[in-house]
Amino acid sequence: APGPPRAEDLLAALIGCSDAPPVARQLEACLSSAAPQLADGESWGACAAILRNALAEALNAEADAFAGAGDAAARALAMAAAARGVRGMLRMTVVALDGDDVDDEFDHLRATCDAFLPTALDVVWASAQSGVSCAPRGDWPAVSADLVDLEATICKLHAKLLMLLFEFDPSFESNNAPPRSIAAEPRWSEVFERALGRAASAGTGGAAERAGKWALRAVCGWAELRRCEEGIGEAFAEQSRAAAARLFNAHMLHLALPWALVPSRTTRALVLRLLRRCVEDSAGCTWLGSPEQAGGALCPMFAMGPEEARHWEDKDASAIVAGAA
Repeated sequence: APGPPRAEDLLAALIGCSDAPPVARQLEACLSSAAPQLADGESWGACAAILRNALAEALNAEADAFAGAGDAAARALAMAAAARGVRGMLRMTVVALDGDDVDDEFDHLRATCDAFLPTALDVVWASAQSGVSCAPRGDWPAVSADLVDLEATICKLHAKLLMLLFEFDPSFESNNAPPRSIAAEPRWSEVFERALGRAASAGTGGAAERAGKWALRAVCGWAELRRCEEGIGEAFAEQSRAAAARLFNAHMLHLALPWALVPSRTTRALVLRLLRRCVEDSAGCTWLGSPEQAGGALCPMFAMGPEEARHWEDKDASAIVAGAA
């Protein structure tokens, strides 16, 4: 009798499932059940190769678009297939890291992420470039919905993976350091900046809001690592500091602030969490300027009354942020 379906077969089927959303959702659910154990390097390697091929096809479609020789429908299909593949990988990663068999077996997972995430970032960058270059053509939207969907998915993968590994051992001394494609890849700052820069498109519950929310979660994750940097082991400390400097800074904070106005209470809470990390940080506490400047920027956002605004100016900035959170 045939055995249970393999994760790599389900992932390939999910990537190829282009015209049946209900079937795609079922395949994603099946991937959760078929996720390989962290020690199963063969299965993780096979999944990485399948996903990298799908991302390479999307990258080729973007290259054609940039050259003005592409087909809009083919480009959309390739991008959607890549996004489905990354969602499938995300499902398996979360299940594997939440499992009972997690025992310092992270090498295969790191190798898997390092095999496909750089190509995913290539696709996102190329799509953003071709979107700009093709904007005058009526059949090429300036910002592809499929691009935003892919951005939302890789932002979620980044945030989930970072915090699950942090929760396993906050010192990162149990062989649980994040993959280099998460911690040492400078293009994440561009991805997060683009996702957070779409605050005006949020509030609809679509891909733009999901991308912004997960970019916020990822930035909050790096802010947490910066707060705990004295407890991080020597092997990962330097890489962690460099990543936190790229992803938790004044520029990212100012991009995040407009998200305090979106209807989602979860997203508003993330902005408040980020603000708390700022006022707890020796450098971050200066990013909003003086207490008066900070109060002028934040009090209207959080609908603070005159008394609350005066309290912000009279007291430590953290008091209002802590109270609002």
